[in-house]
Amino acid sequence: MPRRNPYLVALGERIARGRKAIRLTQAGLAERAGVNEKYLSDVECGAVNTSVLVIRAIAKGLGSTPARLLAAPEEIDSEVSALLADCSAPDRAKVLEVVRVLTAPPMQKK
Repeated sequence: MPRRNPYLVALGERIARGRKAIRLTQAGLAERAGVNEKYLSDVECGAVNTSVLVIRAIAKGLGSTPARLLAAPEEIDSEVSALLADCSAPDRAKVLEVVRVLTAPPMQKK
């Protein structure tokens, strides 16, 4: 099995995180983006080198932009840092709490 390109894997992970953050299934995002669900799964796994047009459609389906999906984590970190720099300490704490909730693993149902 060929080794997957780390950049494509990272892109796929960002897409999957964005999809889960807005509580969409792969089927739901595939429908919004106008792509096949299996193809979206392959994109999220980093198994395919997709086109700019598909990235644009997926970004639109997520309510995002291609630039945000393609940005390296350090670019996003610097953008977030710049935005947080203008916040008061209590507001920063609230934002961090929201991020923790959004990135926490889903709770198991009993």
